[in-house]
Amino acid sequence: MNHRTSIFCLPLALLAGCIPGHDERAMDSLDRNRLEQREEEVSPEDSLRGATLERPCAQQTITQVQVRNGNRMSFCVFDVAKTLFVEVGLEDVGSIFDEVGIRDPFEYCAVDLYMAVTESGQPLPVELLEACPRELRRRDDYARREPVRGGYFETIREPQAANFCGSDGKSKFKAACPVCNAYDDCLLFCDGEPTTMHQRTLSVWMGEEGNIALDKNASCAGSTRVRGWDREDEGDAWGPPDYDFSLASGHTSTTGFIYHSGFLGQDYDFRVRADSKSGAFHRFGTYLEDE
Repeated sequence: MNHRTSIFCLPLALLAGCIPGHDERAMDSLDRNRLEQREEEVSPEDSLRGATLERPCAQQTITQVQVRNGNRMSFCVFDVAKTLFVEVGLEDVGSIFDEVGIRDPFEYCAVDLYMAVTESGQPLPVELLEACPRELRRRDDYARREPVRGGYFETIREPQAANFCGSDGKSKFKAACPVCNAYDDCLLFCDGEPTTMHQRTLSVWMGEEGNIALDKNASCAGSTRVRGWDREDEGDAWGPPDYDFSLASGHTSTTGFIYHSGFLGQDYDFRVRADSKSGAFHRFGTYLEDE
């Protein structure tokens, strides 16, 4: 995975746009503080009804499976060419996308990601296939899977936890940060520092809309609530979260909006946030991009 497993380039001066290949340390502290203050306050009551770890997008969750490395992988469908993945596992395991050689999951439809990380004996949720326009499909073996409609959910066997919470947690987390490639119009936040809350809105930090929002969280000493939102245009009201779940201590999650803006004909605005419970903390990495 190019946007390396755990979950981003920041502008030196936002008026000049994003400077490729840079991260948040390149920002002037005054610029950073000014942008932090532009983030809207989010209430704990702003929730997604029915969302759980098993169904992080509530009714929009189409499938959750346990992939071969033991991670919990969910896929959600909001509309044609508008999907989301949520991967939850132990920090020392890494992402299943890395294991199967997918460097940039945002170049794929959710159905092709699902086919890549599951086995031939697992069925194919029809809703995932229907959410991928024919011109974006990369495979010719969909018909080899048993089709299922109405969702497919497996019982997840939780592995023993090992995590980024120890004395070397910061360095380990930073080593797993994703990469913002030179000349990509992207923003990267990933310093490994512990925090109790973080929030990043694409339009606030990039000064424009985009089509990729990836967020990685490692929860320590307690649970962390993880949420994410989308809206069509900057200035529109935010609706309820698109995903909303609790991440247990010693576990990590990676969430990624996959919106094919070329097909959809427009960019979108995204907001990601995580709040640790009292006494807990988390480390985070956020990657934002406008392809």
